[in-house]
Amino acid sequence: MALSYREYAGDDVTVQYTFNFDYIKQAYVHAYVYDPLVKSRPEAADEVSFAWINATTIELASPAGTSHTLRIVRETVRTALVDFVGGSTLTEADLDKNAMQLIHIAQEADDTVTDQTADSVAARVLAQAAQAAAELAETGAEDAEDGAQAAQAAAVAARSGAETAEDGAQAAQAAAESALASAQLPVIQAGDANKALLVKDDETGYELGQALPAISAGDAGKHLAVNSGEDGGEWVDPPSPIQVRSFVLLGAVQEDADAFIVPCGIAGTVVKVAARLRSGTSCAVTFKHNGATTIGSVTANTTGASSAGSQACGELDYVQIGTGTLSGTPTDIFGFIWIQPS
Repeated sequence: MALSYREYAGDDVTVQYTFNFDYIKQAYVHAYVYDPLVKSRPEAADEVSFAWINATTIELASPAGTSHTLRIVRETVRTALVDFVGGSTLTEADLDKNAMQLIHIAQEADDTVTDQTADSVAARVLAQAAQAAAELAETGAEDAEDGAQAAQAAAVAARSGAETAEDGAQAAQAAAESALASAQLPVIQAGDANKALLVKDDETGYELGQALPAISAGDAGKHLAVNSGEDGGEWVDPPSPIQVRSFVLLGAVQEDADAFIVPCGIAGTVVKVAARLRSGTSCAVTFKHNGATTIGSVTANTTGASSAGSQACGELDYVQIGTGTLSGTPTDIFGFIWIQPS
C-alpha cells in the first residue's frame, strides 16, 4: 500500500475525495487525473486544480471521467525546512519538522521505486509471454507445412514484441535504480539503530546523525539537551521558574529590630536572600524562616550583599527579616528573597 498517495476510479460524478496520509504543508499535496490504459502513472501535465474542504478532504473543480483515475499525492520539497545553527537551542518542534520531512521524502522515494518496479515486472511478464508465443509459433511451423509461412510471420512478430518488451523492462528497471540512487540514502549498518536521518551540510544527500536517547517512563515533559560529553543527547528536566519576593523600608533603619515579614506564597525552597542600603555604611540583616530558623545573614551596604540558602518553605510560611548592628546611619533598606518552587 502506498504511503504517500491515494487513488480513486473516476465516475464522472464525485468531486469530493478524502486521503489518509499526513503532510507538512497543504502546498505539498497535488491531484492528478490520468487514463490508466494510456500510462501507468500520472505526469505533470495531468495535474488538476482543487479546493480544500478540510485537512483531509479536497474538492475537484470537475469530476474525473469514468475511464480515468484520480491520484492525490504528497510531494515534499527536498530542501531543508529547518536550519540548525551551532549554539542554538534544540526545540521539539524543529526536531519533529526535520524528522517528518525526512520520513516523507523517504516514503515518497519508496513509492516511486515500488511503482517503477511494478512496471518493470509487468514488462518482463509480457516479454516472457511473447517469447513463449514465439516458441509455440515456431513449433507449429515445423509441424504444419501448410501454415509454415503464416506461423513464421507470427514468430517474427512475437520476437519483435518480446525484444520491445524486454527493452521496456530494462528501461523501467534503470529508471527504478536511478530513482533509488537519486535519493542518496545512506547504507544502514550495525549500530545505526535510533539514529536520525539528516540532510548533508552541502545539501547533496542524506547521512545518519547521532542516535536519539531512548524514551522511558517518566520522561514526559523533559527537554532534549546535548550531554556532557557532547557526543549525543539526553532527556533533562525543564528548569522551574524562580519566584522572587521583595521588601522595602523607607527612612532611617532601626538597630536590632524585626523590620519585615514577607509571605512565601508558594511551596518550595528559599535558595537565596539579599539586602541593600540606599545610603549609610552598613547594616547586619538576618533572614529567618517563620521567625525561627536562620536562612542566611548578610551585611547590607550601598552595593548590596547576598547569601545562598536551602530552607524548605510552605505556601503559608513567611520569612522574618531583622536588622542588627548599624554603621554610618543607614537609610532606605530593601532586598529580595528567591524561592525555587517544588
